[in-house]
Amino acid sequence: MKKKRKTLRTKADRLFSIYIRNRDKFCVRCGKAENLQCAHIISRAVLATRYDGDNALALCPNCHINFAHKNPLLFSEFIYKRLGEKKYRVLVEKGKKIGNLKPDFYEEVIATLNKLNATVGE
Repeated sequence: MKKKRKTLRTKADRLFSIYIRNRDKFCVRCGKAENLQCAHIISRAVLATRYDGDNALALCPNCHINFAHKNPLLFSEFIYKRLGEKKYRVLVEKGKKIGNLKPDFYEEVIATLNKLNATVGE
């Protein structure tokens, strides 16, 4: 069962990354369109927000490392301005919750992401 769950998680992560990069189309900080990465605001370890579209954005590798990871205070301010106070607070509260891993959690996530990816195109 663990191997199946890990395989499903990997697939869900890949689909989520594709969705975020296609949704944003360019680095939301510097505007570059090449080699985009899916950057999470709240750690991927937090299941409650791992696949939440408000918890991720497309960044180029430079902005992902040197801005999001090496300058968390400025990154946090950037996210606050980008989301607005209400969405920011909702995301922070959601991030405090412990994710409940139902047996079909990843199957549901994958189905939802497949639908979202169909709307933004791959």
